[in-house]
Formats: sequence, structure tokens, C-alpha cells
Amino acid sequence: YPEQFGAVGNGSTDDTTAITNFINYLLANPLLEGRLQSKTYAISAALPQVNVSGFRMIGIGPSSNHDTGSINGSCFKAITNTGFTMLTVAPTEGASAQRLDGIHIDGVAFNGDSKAAKGLVVKSIRTSTFNIYAEEFTTTGIELSVVNTLGDAKDLQDSVFRINGRDIFAGGNVLQVNGTSAANVSLNHFQIVDVVHNSATAIVCMNPDNNLWGVVRVYRQLGGTATN
Repeated sequence: YPEQFGAVGNGSTDDTTAITNFINYLLANPLLEGRLQSKTYAISAALPQVNVSGFRMIGIGPSSNHDTGSINGSCFKAITNTGFTMLTVAPTEGASAQRLDGIHIDGVAFNGDSKAAKGLVVKSIRTSTFNIYAEEFTTTGIELSVVNTLGDAKDLQDSVFRINGRDIFAGGNVLQVNGTSAANVSLNHFQIVDVVHNSATAIVCMNPDNNLWGVVRVYRQLGGTATN
């Protein structure tokens, strides 16, 4: 638990150091499940990059009151600083590096609070699962893409996603799927993607390939000017 590393989880006290130490411990002990309480953990800077296979972080949720109210469950919330990415899951780049396998992030919410640029960025992984919620980021809540250099195939593949999110302001989108001419986001199962938005674009897909999309709902908030 983050509390074992000094986290408070009241949504206002800066828990960056405690959460950093919590994640570093999980990185040093792959397959050990890190558990989040039903609390809001405030962070003011990027958390350590998840760059090892078998990383597991389990929360309670994600849940919210959809297009109104505050997030419930286990949440990371941006405070104080702007323009940072809250959490990145990606292999360390290099000609001899391999993709990551067996990443499991379940029941975790990311609240940019109109400060952080991005919530969760996932690159060049496979056989992993994500059940996540993201809201109020100035660029992108959840970004799926590929690294530039890898000894393995760089594609993001064979993973399962359950994504909920909202952006009730001008600027960011909830989900962005990025590919390149050399690699793409492919052969994944998007079980559910449920997005509420107001004045941004909900979902942006660039060069994805052969993904299975299950239930997808894009809902424009009443009175909004967004493009579905």
C-alpha cells in the first residue's frame, strides 16, 4: 500500500514522494501486487516509468459520477504543477531492448485537474490488461503508442483495455491511439470505451490495425460543442 511509504491520500497533501517509492518498490519486485486504497493521491510531478514486465497495480474502481461530480475509488490527482505526464508504461529504448509483457493496472483513475498534460501513456507492450479512468487533461487522458527504438517488434499488441473518461473543457481528448509507418497499435481488445466530453474530440485513432472494439459510447455533454 502507498500508506506504507508515507502516503496520506486526502487529495491535497502532496504524495509524490510516497507514490514514487511505492512504484519503485513494485518495479523492483515484479508480479507483486501493489494495492491502492479508495483514496485520492495527489501528485505534482511524473511518477517513475514502468519499464519492467510483470508490474501490477490494483485499485478500487475506477468509478465516477460520469459527467458530473468527483471521482470515487482509487485516484491519482494532479496538483500544483502543469504540463507533466502522470504515468508512463514503456520499455527502456535501445537496440537490444524488448517489449514489456504482463502489465496489469486495474481499477485506477487519473485526474489531470486541468493541470497535467497526459494521464497514462502506454507504449510497446503486449499481453497486458488495463481497466482505467481518466479525466480533465490538457492534451490526452490515455495515449497508446510505440517507442522509437527497440530490438523487438515495437507494436503495442495482444492486450485488453477497459477505458472510461471525460473531458469537460476545451483542449484534451480522452483516448489517443498513435501508430507509425513502422509499428502500430494492433490486435488488441477494447472491451469498453465510454467517453463523456464537452468541447474536445473524444477519441483520436492514427494508424491502428486489426483491433477488436466491443462497446464504444461517445457522449457529448448537454450544451457542449464537441465533435463526436
